[in-house]
Formats: sequence, structure tokens, C-alpha cells
Amino acid sequence: MGRFHPVYLGRSDGMLETATKHGARITKEPNKPTPKQLDDKPKADGVKDYYREVAIDESKHMDWRRKLAAMLARDIGLDQEKGYILAHFPENYRLFEHVKTAKKGEGEPKTKTHAGGGNERQDAYLYGHPLGRKKRFRSPGDFYPHLLWLATDTEGDSDNCTCKICCPEELDASVKERDPNTQPALARRPSTQTSQSRPSNTPTPAPSTSAPATLPARLAASAQQPVSPAPAAQSAARTPAKPMDYDIDRQYGIFLFRQGEMVWFDRMGAWGLGVITERWKVGNNSNYRVQPLSYPDHYTQSVVITKDVDLRPWLAWTVPPYTHERLNTISHALHYNTFDFESMAQGKFGQGTTEIDASIMAAKAIDAAYTPFGPESRQDLPSYTEIRWSGMYLGAEKIWLNEPVRLVAPPGQAATRVLVVRAIVERSHKATPQTPQPYSSVSIIGDVFVMLPHEPTTMSQAPNGIVAGSDTANVPSRMLEDIRRRNIFTIQARGSAHVWRLTERNKVVDMKDIRGRWYESTLFLPILLPGQAAEYDQKAREGVIKEVLGMMNGHGDCNTKDGTRLIPDTRAPKREQAFGKAVPQRTVIVEGVKQPQQQQMPPQQQQPSRMVTNNGAVGSGYQSHGGHQSHASVAAASNTASASAPPQQMSENPSTGFEEFMDLDGLGGGDIMGGFDQSYV
Repeated sequence: MGRFHPVYLGRSDGMLETATKHGARITKEPNKPTPKQLDDKPKADGVKDYYREVAIDESKHMDWRRKLAAMLARDIGLDQEKGYILAHFPENYRLFEHVKTAKKGEGEPKTKTHAGGGNERQDAYLYGHPLGRKKRFRSPGDFYPHLLWLATDTEGDSDNCTCKICCPEELDASVKERDPNTQPALARRPSTQTSQSRPSNTPTPAPSTSAPATLPARLAASAQQPVSPAPAAQSAARTPAKPMDYDIDRQYGIFLFRQGEMVWFDRMGAWGLGVITERWKVGNNSNYRVQPLSYPDHYTQSVVITKDVDLRPWLAWTVPPYTHERLNTISHALHYNTFDFESMAQGKFGQGTTEIDASIMAAKAIDAAYTPFGPESRQDLPSYTEIRWSGMYLGAEKIWLNEPVRLVAPPGQAATRVLVVRAIVERSHKATPQTPQPYSSVSIIGDVFVMLPHEPTTMSQAPNGIVAGSDTANVPSRMLEDIRRRNIFTIQARGSAHVWRLTERNKVVDMKDIRGRWYESTLFLPILLPGQAAEYDQKAREGVIKEVLGMMNGHGDCNTKDGTRLIPDTRAPKREQAFGKAVPQRTVIVEGVKQPQQQQMPPQQQQPSRMVTNNGAVGSGYQSHGGHQSHASVAAASNTASASAPPQQMSENPSTGFEEFMDLDGLGGGDIMGGFDQSYV
């Protein structure tokens, strides 16, 4: 099979629930088949007639997304020599199939070669339209006009959609019967492109014979194509409520890491600390640009990481001690922004490597920073101003609304406990006679879920890995997909499964109660286990899948000693400000997934980065075990150290080498990876 380039759609009108009127009473109902339709129990005559949700990795799901992406690529002018696939359906749209088997005694059903398999009936329907579950799409061609409207209508006006649900046939018939000289009673918004007609259900001609639809900035393919700028009237249209990254990060397995996050990264055998400044896809491979952390006015080259396995979450490992031993004996907090690095380079703190200790100190400062982003609403009251946000950088990680975060577990509770964030509320309190200093507070509101065992279990009780009766409406798709994949292994090997159970709604917690963002065990165990993918595959076949969250540290742990927080959380107005002088001054976090253009570095920027040792000597920095200068994919450097300084060798003391202190695989011991022996079952 050829390579398919993913296409990301950033806007959606999909709804998981819709309001239904019953007489004078209005109730909400799930926007999916009814519980009766989802019941897969056979009838008295042996017939099974039910609906089931199609998983994202099933052939039918991929077939729909390939067909939709092909039509969209044709109409927006992407390269027709390449194949495309939607990375996911628009948010809150879900694919279900209607399965019907033969009666007992009627023999086997006829063999079929399509995705439906050997059942008598296995039609697929796409649910999610805001008009409710009865308004579903029956095929990719049926849904495509609605998809094209989502991708190209910058105003988001459903009157401009030509799908059969938004523009039913009855309306089309009345338009045909109308006198062409009669003006409509309700006119549409004036178009800025009067020469182009609206898209219709009729297949659009090839791009060579018609003008392509305008591609919004939110829609991007991994193979970037030049896009014409939108007309002035269109560029002034309102922007969608959520950015593209919101939709991407809430899907299973598209990107494991996010822009603005602090991570460990592999420098050809040595591990360093840096921040992700941008990300993109090359085919199916995730690419990340990482800017290493360093001391003020000394910046190493940014690095392009092309494999997820070469990155680690910041909280996956415990930070090593400083290379300058005297720093480890200081009882008070050391903060990057106020530390005297010149004294360190002059040997005031003994033997060690300035760049390593600066990156450790910078990482601890970033872990104590938070930045809300994406304001959704604002309310000004006499005593405070309340703002609700779309997401927040908390320490090293980026957290969105409607996704899970880890909670501090109550004493004696072993079950995995997460909070699905429904609101991030910041209140800026004004000065009063009682509190002369203004201050702000952040509260996170959400629903608490716990992972509970469900035994014994067979595959018939858990179709496709989801235990019958599971809460598929409120559990985020990442959590469902992760537990589905885990259950398939554990059911087949041990006859056991797990389910997510809602235990508390609208719980209000403080930032200190958040351990960090939630990670999928099926995605991160193949990276974090000592034997990586091979060990994970073996354990999965045995039905023993460890809980990856037990291997993670928590936000604030690195700044806590004997139960006391040494560096309190501090608000940074912008994410870049949380990095301070540990990165180049012009470092910018790039949103979206647009692949950067390759640029040739000026000769003066191609020099190797350098490291200051205990006596101020300068040597080549971030050496790997094999002696390579840096990662194979190195991007343009920013503000590297002066080339006029005479080159000198690093100290012969191996304890000052970056590879010794950042080779975390060699540190070993329970202090570094104490959670690796915790079992999932």
C-alpha cells in the first residue's frame, strides 16, 4: 500500500449530545444509536441486529477517511500525485456500523469481499450532526459536502452548506419551483467571489478546470502546498473557538509530544533537556524541533528529532544531581533567573560543567511556571475578574480542555484516577483594605474517572475491546482507544479487562492537585520500558501491561524537599517567558503542523556549540557517547558563543562530561525509574 499523507481538519460542528423536545419538556440525548440499537445480544431466532462503533484503526474507518481526503484534496488543489487520508473525523463525529447476521439454520451468509465482511448486512453511518442522531450520513459521498463546508467556509454559516441534512431536498425543490426573477425572502450573506458558485452535491470538476476553494489556515496536509491568501473580506471573518492543535492533541497517537513542552531528548547516546518549539509530519513520522536549555547568552543549536523514541516526557525521569557538588549541599532554593553563572564558571562552586547545571536549573524553573492560554470568556466583577481558558501550560506540559490529567491519589487508593478537564478558571483578585496586594488563583473543574477491573471478561462481552455498558459518551477518545487496545490483549491472555467509571462530576481542584497530563500506556510503554517495543510486545502477549502513570513523577516533585515546596508556581504571561534566558531571545513557539522550509545556515552559525567547564574553559558541548557533535538532524543555531574564543579541551575528569550526567539509562536504580516494576494487572 502506498503512503498516505494525513490531512488535519481544525473546525467541527459535531455534537456528542443534542436537545430533544418531548411535549413541553426538553431533554438531552446522545448523538449516536440508541441503547437498544447498541445491544448485541442475539434474538430468540439467533439473529443479531445491532450497531457498534468503528475504531479508528479498522479498515472501514480508514476507507471512509481515505475517500473523503481524496475528494477534499481534489477540490482544494493538493498534489494529485500523492495519496491522502483524514487524520481523524471532525471532532465529535463517530462512525457506527449496522451489523445483522443470518438466522439459525439458514446456513452461512454469502461471502463478501468489502469491509462489511461475511454478515448479511453491515452498513456504516456517521453520527455527529448537530440536528441529532436521526440526521446521520450514510456514505463518504453523503458526508463530503458537509466536510467541504467545514473546511472552506470561513464564516461557519450552516446556510452555506449544501449537504442533504443542512440543505434538504424539500428546500432544493422549492427553489427549483420559484420564479427566477423573484428575490428570496432571506438572502444569504454577500459573497466576495461572485464569479464562483457554491459547492453542490454534484462532484466538482478537476482543479484544472475550476478555481480551487480557499483553504483556511486551520487545514493543513503534511505535504504542504502553496495556498492563495484569502480575500480581505474573508480574512476578517470570525476565527474558530479552538485551534487546530486542540483537535490534534485530543486524538489518539497523532503526536505524542506538543509545542511548548519541555522534554528529554537524545543526542546520539547522551540525553539533554530542551523545549519543543514546533512539530510537523513527514509521511507518518512525527518531527519535532527542540531547543536545548543552556546558561544565559550561550545557546546551542536547535535539533530536529524525527522519532518519538528519541524523546521522553520531562516527568518520566528524575532530574540528576548537579555536577558541581557544592550546589547539591545548598539548602535554599536555587533559581535560574537569579543565579550567578559567572561565579560558577570561575570555579566558586568547585568542579563541574556549567551548561549541564544550567539546563537542570532552568528545567526546575520551568517546572514551577504556568501559563493559561486561549481565553474563552471574561467576567468583570467588583472584587475580581474571572477568565476561562482553553488550555494551560502547567510546568513542563501542555493541557487542553476536555482531556484527562492525573490527580493525586488518595491514601490507600491504587486505582488510576484522572480528571477530565471541563473548565480552567482564573480569578484575578483586586486589592482591598484587607488584602492590599492583588493576587490570582487558578481552579480546574472536571469529572473524575477511575480505572476499575472487570473480570471475568470474554471478547463477546467486550466487542472490539470495549466492555459492554462502558461510558463511551463522556470518556475522551484517547482514554477509550488506549483501554480498548489494552483490553484486547488482557482478555485474550487472562480473561480480564478494565473499564473507566465516572465517580464525581464537576470536581474543583487546585493546580497543586494536578500531577501532570495523562499518557497512554499503549503509546508510551514501548518508549519507556527498558526493552522498549520488544519488551512491550512480549508483555502484551502475556496480558501483563504495566500502568505507565505509575512510572511518572509529578508536577512540582523536583522542587519539593521534605514535603516543602522550594520554588512556588509562578505565572508567566507567555509561554516563551517561562523559559527565561535558557533559550535564545527570539525563540517562538510555532502553532499548527506546517512543515518548515529548509534554510541554509550562514557559515558563522554552523560552528559547534560549546560548553564551559569548572574553570571557564571552552569545549565542544553536548558530546554523545560516540563522539558526534549533536543529533543527525541539526537546524540553524541562534546566538552561538563567540567564534573568536580560543578552542580549549574539556576537563579530563569524566564526571564533568555531559554524557556521564545525562546518560540516564546508565544511572539505573529505583530512584530514577522506580515505577517500572508496577504492573497493570
